[in-house]
Parts: sequence; C-alpha cells; structure tokens
Amino acid sequence: MLNGLKQKVQAHRLVKEDAKYKERLLDKQNKYRELLQYLGDTEGINGVTQEEMIPLSSTDDIIVIEDFVAGKIEGTVGKNAEGFTVFASKNGMLSKNAKEVFSKEFENPVIKLIYANEDVITQSGRISPVLKPDYAPDTLMSHMYMGSPVAVNNEILGEVLGQMSLGTEGYVNYYDLLLRVSEKLGDNQIHHIDRVLYSGYVPDETDSTNSHLGLMGSEDKYDEIKEQAKKRLTPQNEFTDDHKPLVSIIIPSKDQPELMKECVASVYEKNPDFPFEIIVIDNGSVGANRIRITNLKDELGFRYYYEPGEFHFSKMCNSGAKKAQGEYLLFLNDDTKMIEQDTLKKLTEQCAFKHVGAVGVKLLYKDEKTIQHVGVINTQIGPVHIAIGKKDDESWYGGCNVINKNVLAVTGACMMIKAKTFEEVGGFDEAFRVSYNDVELCFKLYKAGYHNVICNDISVIHYESLSRGDDADNACKMERLLSERKELFEKHPDMADKDPYFSRFLDGTGDEIGIRIPDLNCRYKIQNMDKKKLPACENEALWVQIDHAGISDGLYEDASHYFIEGWWYVIGQDNARYEAALIFQNKADEQIYTCEFESVLRMDVSEVLQKECNVELSGFSVLLKKIDLPKGEYEIGLLVKDKCSRQQLLRMVGKYADLW
Repeated sequence: MLNGLKQKVQAHRLVKEDAKYKERLLDKQNKYRELLQYLGDTEGINGVTQEEMIPLSSTDDIIVIEDFVAGKIEGTVGKNAEGFTVFASKNGMLSKNAKEVFSKEFENPVIKLIYANEDVITQSGRISPVLKPDYAPDTLMSHMYMGSPVAVNNEILGEVLGQMSLGTEGYVNYYDLLLRVSEKLGDNQIHHIDRVLYSGYVPDETDSTNSHLGLMGSEDKYDEIKEQAKKRLTPQNEFTDDHKPLVSIIIPSKDQPELMKECVASVYEKNPDFPFEIIVIDNGSVGANRIRITNLKDELGFRYYYEPGEFHFSKMCNSGAKKAQGEYLLFLNDDTKMIEQDTLKKLTEQCAFKHVGAVGVKLLYKDEKTIQHVGVINTQIGPVHIAIGKKDDESWYGGCNVINKNVLAVTGACMMIKAKTFEEVGGFDEAFRVSYNDVELCFKLYKAGYHNVICNDISVIHYESLSRGDDADNACKMERLLSERKELFEKHPDMADKDPYFSRFLDGTGDEIGIRIPDLNCRYKIQNMDKKKLPACENEALWVQIDHAGISDGLYEDASHYFIEGWWYVIGQDNARYEAALIFQNKADEQIYTCEFESVLRMDVSEVLQKECNVELSGFSVLLKKIDLPKGEYEIGLLVKDKCSRQQLLRMVGKYADLW
C-alpha cells in the first residue's frame, strides 16, 4: 500500500515537473521571451487578439505619427498639461506604464527628448525586439532609428514646430522633427530608456511588413530633409570651390615597397581633385626595399621618413601626425587599396561635423565581397569586429554594413580624424605598441564627447596583416595581444562591457547577433561539498558529454576565466524530473566542489536522441572564474538529482581543468 502511495506521489510530482519543463522550454526556444521573463516584463508575453488591440489615436498628449501632417494636428501638439508629447505609430500599443516612465525621466530638467525600445506583438506573443543604441546622431542621420515611442518636451517641441512647414507625409514630418530637435540639444539632453515601451501589432508572425521595422527613413523620400539637416550641421565655408581642406595621409610601412606602391597609387587614382599630402613613416626597411621606397618617393610624390626600430604602430602614427600640415589626418595601412572615387571627399565631409571624432570605412577582403571591418563593438568579452567574414551582399544586424552609423570604435587601418581633435585627446597612446591603440584612441574620443562613425558608403580593400603577419601566428604575439587588451581596460575600467551604440541585451560574440541574457553564464556559486554526500559509485545511465573545457576561443582570452560547455541526459528516463550541477574534484587532495548552472537549449541533441524524453534543455554553458577555485588540476563531472525522489546520479568524464 505504501509503495502504491509513493508511486502516486512521484507520478504527481513528475506531472508538475513536466509542466514546468515545458514552460522553461518555451522560454528557451524564444530567447526574447526568456529575456522578458528575466526582466520581469511579462505584459503581452502571451500575445493579444485583434479585439484586444486599441489602436492609438492622436490626443493632446499622444501624436500618432501617421497623423502628423499639415492641417490635421495644429492646435493640439504640445498643449497638454504634462509638459511633454509622445509620438508613436498608430498600428501598435504603448506599454501600460509608458507615460509614467516618461514622466519620471522628465523630472530631470536637463532631459528634453526621450525614446525607448520597441517590439512586435502577435496573437502568439511578443517577437522581433528593436533594441536601440543610446543617442547616435549619425545613425539618426541615416535612418529613423528612434522609431516609436518618442517623448519630446513641449517647450522645445513648440520652438521647432515654429520653424517647420509640415507636409502631407506623416513619417517625413516626424523624421524632420527628430533631426531638428536633436540638433538643438546636447547629448545629455537626449535620453534612451533601455526598455520596450511600445509594441507594433502584427496578427501573423510571418508578416514582416510592420512599418516601424527595418531601416525606416533610408528611402529616397527622406533624402531632402537629410540634406537640409547636413547643411545646418556642416561648418560654414568648410567646403567651397575656393577651399577644400588638406588631408594628411599617414602610412606606417616597412619592407613592403610594392604593396605600398599599390596603396599610394590608389589614393592618387581615386582622389584626383582633392588636396592631400602623403607621409610615409618607415621603421626600418632594409637593403633593396629601402632603395625601392626611396625611388617611389620621387615617382609617386610622397614625403618619406626613415625611423628604424621595432614595429610600433602608435609611435609611427604620432610621428607622422607631428609632421602633417593638413586639417584632417587619415591613418592608412600600407596593405590597403582605395577602390571608390572621391573617397577622401566623402570621408572629410563626414569628419567635418563638430560632434564627430574618428571616421572609419568598410574594409573588405581582397575578394571585394567579404567583410573585414564595419566597426568595433565592445562586448562582454571585449572589443570585437562586427560581421567579420560575412558576405557584403546581405544586410546584417541593424544594417551594420549598409548605413553610415555611430560605433564605439573603428580600426586604425583606415581612420580619419581632425588634426586638432587628435591633438586634443593626446593622439595614440604609445603604451599600445601594436594592438588596441585604435580602440584606445576611440575610447578617449567617446569620453571626450565625440561620436565615432563607420562610413559604409565607402569601401576599401584591406589585405590585413600582410605587413607584419597574423597576430595568432605564434604564442609570443598572442601573449602581447592579450597583455595589451588587459592594459586597455586597466586604463579604461569604466568601458568594460560598455558600448553606447550596441545594446547590453545583444550578444555580438558569435557568428550571429542574438539576444543576450546579461549574466546568464555567470549565475553560479562555487561551493565545497563533502565527498561522503556523493553517490558511492558512478551511474552509467547518466550520459555526459563535454564539448569544451578550457580557455574559450574568443571568450576571455586573458585567461582569467575557464569556459565549460556540454550536455547530459539520463538514458530511458523523463529528463524533466532532474536537475544537475557540475562537479570538480581536485586531483591532488580529492576535495569536491559543485557549481550549479543554467540549462541551455540543445536542439541538436534532441534531434539525435529522438527516442529520449525531454532532452531539449540538456545543455550547459558556464564561464568559471578560475580565482573561485584553489590552484590545481580538477576532474570534471556531473551530479544529477531526481526532483521526484531522493535519487542522485554521478558521472565523472575523465576531462580535466588545469586552473591557474
């Protein structure tokens, strides 16, 4: 009788655990849903029907963008008592507390314009989040990234409206308004709320025509208001028939005369009507190479300075800058080739804006089809190139290879900056001999109040590292690379895992941009465990596969973390009933440590194990701080507990982690 009762209790528990598993699986299959759960933002998470949707309509405190046209909203804009007006697209809904959130932020009298994130709501749930950057003026000039919702202080709104002539196209008027308002404000007066406060409604998830998605504002009909905005921002007399500013092109080089010849020749070929000077800094070409470069100096017409020594990119660039006579400096690798007409003119026009710091270009590999550089993002693992290796005939996340936009850093392989701005921030830091010098300079520019820009309408071929070899070629170069990255964040600790132009909820470390749960991999506790509490023997019904155990390729290469990734399941059982923890056994003293982890979706495992029950969440992925465990070599294992009984299963896998 007792056994029968026990079986019924276990069966009841298993039903409950199975239901919990299905809910967790739903969250994991939809990373955005998981993020919303993590943030506690569950409004509309299960979707809405057409009947539940109440389309927005223009009132004294909300303006529907589609209605923002001549003769339709005069006398209502900016007249409400709240002191601000909200703009949003008609086919959607504001979050219930959106106005309350805006009102709270406007309590800071400095803030005059606020925008928030948005997503799409369907009958089955919320999808397609638009996780926007902090204020990015050059991105805004390319497309209307602020979208919905935007709240504008009524005083500044009334002032700008008095200078506008509204047309018959609501979105064009709205974009014009955003450009004009942002021009009048300082960076600290424009605030981005990193929360979703608006959801556009799409009944069918497969419908991708929702108007607020994509690069809205990049169409031809917006060109005129953009050109007007650029004229308002460009300093007077910067570009006239009588004055074109001189660009000083600084090329560090050594022992690559033919490569450098191709680079310099391309500059002359593609910029016949723009004034420039070329300064070559040679840090030690030898023999025939030096003679060849000297001859090229006369043939091609550049200034040549022979300054022998170890390769030191920062020192060479700083030396060239001191010799430069131009208003603009272009730092250019000798392994690059300009392939587009008027490259210097386009670069200088972008760099001329007062708010702009460094300007980079799209760099392509020699096939002219594959992306090498479209800007640097600063992720949780440090600076990385976005979309590297992707084909340029597609548009990647947020149009990162399509539009001109703000990025935290650009590469020094082709970087323009005003000479006075370069001097203002102290130039390249010569503590960074080879790597991260460009990122460090861009960090300084950002912290000085400038916005760095990647110009995707300019492409340059980059043969990448032909001059000095690949950093990964040998252990010595890798050690230097890691040392310079460590020094980067010692000098700028406030920039660790910070990128104003890339959402903290996006993961840029893999092949694809996806949703990131900020501390997913680090939600763990290392705990001592009495070995007597472990099962006396291992159980072969527990299968454990370690896919990776070591310093991760591309993850925390400073060696302060250990990355462990794999999957597990119990053969022939309903795996919804189990919870697992990693086990570390010190090889020397046999001390046991445990580490709980967050389950990871592994559809590849479920596809292989189709006869097993509930194995989709069999994965684990843990970033382990090596400092959390005493120095030593540890065997890795897994301890599984049955939530429907007291059973425990143990399996050691014969893999070792050598910590410290």
